[in-house]
Amino acid sequence: MAKSKAKNVDHFDPSDVETKELLPPETTDKDAFNDDTLADPEGAEARTSRGSLYPAYLLVDYRVNDKDELEPQPSAIERIMTHFDTKHDSSVPDNVSSAFSEDLEKVIVAPKLDSMLTDQQQASR
Repeated sequence: MAKSKAKNVDHFDPSDVETKELLPPETTDKDAFNDDTLADPEGAEARTSRGSLYPAYLLVDYRVNDKDELEPQPSAIERIMTHFDTKHDSSVPDNVSSAFSEDLEKVIVAPKLDSMLTDQQQASR
């Protein structure tokens, strides 16, 4: 019979040691927080700068105010008003005008018909 060689081996069993449960702290120190969450100092700096939340094309017509909200650039408003001034007296083609009138009629007349029907239903009760 072969004898077991494990009898003479001195080994460490972690279950035999008294341990304390490792828990996270109740509160987090302010020093534990930083803007560089991705270990990218240039990226962290870019993410903290104003306007980095918005794509570059949007900043052509808008600017970021003190509350980090978008507001229109004065130059964009001037361009819109100039365009309006040149177009507001232009004529509307007949097919577009008639299609608009039909759509407008559906929006305005349909709710009136619905209210008339409900009035008639209530009167018949």
